[in-house]
Amino acid sequence: MKKIIFISAFLFLGQVLYGEVLKKINFPETWEIESVEKNENIAVENIEIPVYIKQVVKTQNDNLIIHYYECGSTELASKLFEAFFQKQESVYKKNTTLYRLEGNAKDIKNTLRFLELPLLEQVKIIFPEIKEISSTNLLSENEIQEADLKNTETQLGIKIKKGMAQIYNFPESVVKLELSIYLCQDKNEARVGYNNGRVKNFNDLVSYMIAEDFLVRIKWVK
Repeated sequence: MKKIIFISAFLFLGQVLYGEVLKKINFPETWEIESVEKNENIAVENIEIPVYIKQVVKTQNDNLIIHYYECGSTELASKLFEAFFQKQESVYKKNTTLYRLEGNAKDIKNTLRFLELPLLEQVKIIFPEIKEISSTNLLSENEIQEADLKNTETQLGIKIKKGMAQIYNFPESVVKLELSIYLCQDKNEARVGYNNGRVKNFNDLVSYMIAEDFLVRIKWVK
């Protein structure tokens, strides 16, 4: 009976958050929703948000906890995202909702795909090693402006949809790692950009990598 109540509440909460909360149908058949808790108008990182939901899912590996922060506006979502960012906590944003996950690394990676995150957020899934570079701090993460994207398109001879720039620093070091992550038109465009980038690159401090539709330029800077 307790489980039925939780599932009923879960379906209701999914409607409240406009379908952002994952339902049983989103998970593999062997996963079970253990509980769903909802709180309204609560403070998270000293920021008051309209709705917070904690969902516990039983997987084949362990328990997975999904935290949903429905902020109600993009401004508030960005503010909360920045608060988590400053604490070096992994958090994912989709419209006005933020997601934070706890559990087995494989379960987290799968769940992030179930959430159908915006493509730039998927960078954190496709290149998890970037987020887990030992002894580094992520200093900034910003969308690349249209003019800079056009310059890169011309330089590499490809079509780019969007781009994101990240800068990491290393404690007790003056060098920083700058990543320019480009979402290309398709996998073929990413491959062409990768090949052209390597051919035209004469800088030992610059290298390229690809995965799926993404092309990444890695550069060491002071």
